[in-house]
Amino acid sequence: MKNEFENVLEETESKFSELNKKLEDLITEEQSKINYFKKKIKNSIIWLLIIASLGCISVEAYKFKRKQDVLFENSRYYQAMENETLEAIAENICKESYSLDKIIEFNKKFDKNFDSIAEKGELIHFPKKYVKNVDQLNDFSQEIAELNKNIQKNRNLVEIAFNGDITKQKINQIRSILDEINSDLYRIQDFKDDNYFKNKVKASVDTESNLRSEIEARITFEVEKIDAEFRLLNNTFQSNGWEKPGTLERLEELTLKNSRIRYLYDCFENTNKIVEVDKIYTLIANEKEAYLVLLNKIKEDINKDKYKIESLQRQVDSLLKRGIQNKELSLIIELKKKALEIKNYKQWKIEKRLEEQVDEYSAKVNMLNLKINNKLNYAIGMINEELSKYEKEIKDAEELNRVKGADARLNYIIEKSLAMIKYRYELLDYQKGLERTNDLIDKINFFIKN
Repeated sequence: MKNEFENVLEETESKFSELNKKLEDLITEEQSKINYFKKKIKNSIIWLLIIASLGCISVEAYKFKRKQDVLFENSRYYQAMENETLEAIAENICKESYSLDKIIEFNKKFDKNFDSIAEKGELIHFPKKYVKNVDQLNDFSQEIAELNKNIQKNRNLVEIAFNGDITKQKINQIRSILDEINSDLYRIQDFKDDNYFKNKVKASVDTESNLRSEIEARITFEVEKIDAEFRLLNNTFQSNGWEKPGTLERLEELTLKNSRIRYLYDCFENTNKIVEVDKIYTLIANEKEAYLVLLNKIKEDINKDKYKIESLQRQVDSLLKRGIQNKELSLIIELKKKALEIKNYKQWKIEKRLEEQVDEYSAKVNMLNLKINNKLNYAIGMINEELSKYEKEIKDAEELNRVKGADARLNYIIEKSLAMIKYRYELLDYQKGLERTNDLIDKINFFIKN
């Protein structure tokens, strides 16, 4: 019984083991199927993402291409010349597949009055799909960028030109810039009816116009400065007395200023002012010529007076060589007076044409006065020594009590010696010596009376 039960148990376990194995095999098979489907779904999702991405890229590429086409169509243009027709232009610019009606319809977006009759300067847009030769079209975006760059360059050149001294070269450059601005503004007028261009070009028009106004205002300012200089020069010339020394240099200075003002007016091509400047130049030249005549006369006068000085010099040199002669003493004073009467031309030294001559003349005058004074001082010194001798004699006699009883000697001193000394002092007009002599005479007379 026991064995039968064991056999049944073993059989049952065996069946369970077999059934468990089948179940595991079935689970493994299903798991494999699940993994396969998962992988397949994953790959499908990846491909879908790739396809979607490619689709997006294609869309973006399309959008970019369309944007580039729009920019091309809007900014690329052809500007018609005289006697050109739209048909002839299109045949030259477009591929064979172009449609003239489509081109007209396309351009009406930019100019509602556009038609098949092309006028000189008229702007014509072409769709990119029709264009066979891009180089035959103008690029407005590039042109406006170059225009704005050129405006800034010109602004810098204007700033440099008006800094420092005005020159003809600088003003010619400014004039060229104005011509360039006017040419640009005239050309830009062709864009005023184009709906795409007119807004973009407005800023450049305003900038160019402002720069032109700034240049014109600066030119006006510079010309007004020149006008003020010219008025000052004219007033200076008209209000001066030209007989005074220093005139030639001032006239030459005015001539230089006048020439500079004329040059500046010439830079700005102000012909009316140049005529006025030339008139003042002629007046200044006439005044200079008259003044040169005056200077020549002064030269002659200096030469004449120089000979007078030399003559006086010789007379002075011959004096007092044989002691003190009374007639020579009066001659010294006479020569001194004549020397003082000689004209002094020092004020003419500031005239460059006379400077050397005046210096030479002044040196001769100074030498003459020095020699006259030396002769005068020599004569006074000799007479002073003579007077001092008698002053000492009286003083010594007084100290030794020898004055009393010496009337004869005292009278001789007064009547002979002091009378001669006094006379010589009078010839020399030397008041200090006269006072000393009179004091001594009074002193001697006091001793005689007492």
